[in-house]
Amino acid sequence: MKGVMPILQTARSVHQDYHAGQLSLEELQCFLPIVESQLEEVLKHPPKKGWPADAIGLSNRLHRHWDEWFTFLTYPEVKPDNNLTFHGIFFGSQAIAKFPFSKPDSFVVHYH
Repeated sequence: MKGVMPILQTARSVHQDYHAGQLSLEELQCFLPIVESQLEEVLKHPPKKGWPADAIGLSNRLHRHWDEWFTFLTYPEVKPDNNLTFHGIFFGSQAIAKFPFSKPDSFVVHYH
């Protein structure tokens, strides 16, 4: 599955890499604009028939709380699951499942 969840999982993974000493604070913070632009790209391209109602609700929540989703990439002391990111996604998992996850690999952050 490609789309929203891989973007969020990658963001969480780089946060873990920072805490494991594999990334500097500056390297961690460089991921913020990358993951935000990837998420925005997914949200800008709804399916031809439009988003299902619950996916529309999730999309609205993503936009409404945009500045809160990736706080943990700017302030690594904030846990990824201590903000709206993973609470909103996991509680809204039915909506996430209805997002089209057929975006090309270029929308998923790859780092080494």
